[in-house]
Amino acid sequence: MREHSKSQATFIPPVWVMNIINGLQGFFHKLSKRLVPPSIWMMGHIENFWLAKGLVSALELNIAEHISQGKNTLSQLVEVTKTNPDALFRLMRMLCAHHIFKLLKNGTYALTPYSRVLLEGKDSVKYMLLSHLNKIHFDLFSEMDYTLKTGDNAAQKLFQKDIFSQIQETPAQQELFIKGMGDTSELLAPVLLASYNFAPYSHIIDIGGGHGSLLCHILTRNNGLKATLFDSKYVIKSAMEQIESYGLKNRIDIREGNFFQAIPEGGNLYILKNILHDWDDEHCIVILDNIFKVMSAGSKLLVIECIIKNDNRYSYGKMLDILMLLGTQNGRERTLEEYRNIFEKSGLVINKVIPTVSPFSLIECVKQK
Repeated sequence: MREHSKSQATFIPPVWVMNIINGLQGFFHKLSKRLVPPSIWMMGHIENFWLAKGLVSALELNIAEHISQGKNTLSQLVEVTKTNPDALFRLMRMLCAHHIFKLLKNGTYALTPYSRVLLEGKDSVKYMLLSHLNKIHFDLFSEMDYTLKTGDNAAQKLFQKDIFSQIQETPAQQELFIKGMGDTSELLAPVLLASYNFAPYSHIIDIGGGHGSLLCHILTRNNGLKATLFDSKYVIKSAMEQIESYGLKNRIDIREGNFFQAIPEGGNLYILKNILHDWDDEHCIVILDNIFKVMSAGSKLLVIECIIKNDNRYSYGKMLDILMLLGTQNGRERTLEEYRNIFEKSGLVINKVIPTVSPFSLIECVKQK
């Protein structure tokens, strides 16, 4: 794992600027729909499926990495990927047509801004895409009719367990999932640092914090902070290497445990990032009750989740909710009122809600007075 220097501040545009950009994007998206017959526009979604399958094949073959290392002719790519020349050429032709790669006049392939984020390193989404576009997820979505008819998640039919248990019991999938969550944290961390002031706190406890990427970013920007990373055994075994690469071994304590049983004490800020959406209300309340028990009077809970609205507008949360429907045991994305309901049942009250330029919002909670 590469060494990390003190994290550099990343420019994050104000939320109002992103609202304007998103509004313009929505306007032109609607305009483009109206310029073609509805039947033609609907047929375009077939291509989205083809593209998604082609993209994951390119990721699994490590095409972007090979091109970045100078293997940039078709014959070189065929040799290193052990693929059929005609088949690979046709895949690359499709991906070039979508600006993921570029075929130059001299017959070599080059990276574009879209394929550069498929490389490992800063701003990478390589493992996030691989973890969401692999066979398990395609199998899940192929069973959507089962879930719609029965209300039961498709993972239960396919694996006789929820998707997280299946991943946990499959070492290769487990490693990919952890790396994918790491990509998400790396991308989200600058947004959170620009949206929330962590300086007033002395000890942060990240509940279900994975291999610690978010905590590492927070602590490198706030020298006075210490933290505890709390997660299950199968996740935290990879955390020490990550933490040491940031030079934070003496500031982040790693604790193994189960958030349904107990939460570490001693924090004045507790973080739950993308945890509650995995569970139904009853399980969420168990987690929140355990946090409530260890929170001091002045401590806070920061929940990082999508907040969906009951309108007809697109949101990432409405899309992600379908994955929760298919893959989890009654997990779901929630409206603000639905979050407020489970917080209040756990003795917590929303102090403030902070929208960000990402699809995620920050919900700051305190104990009810």
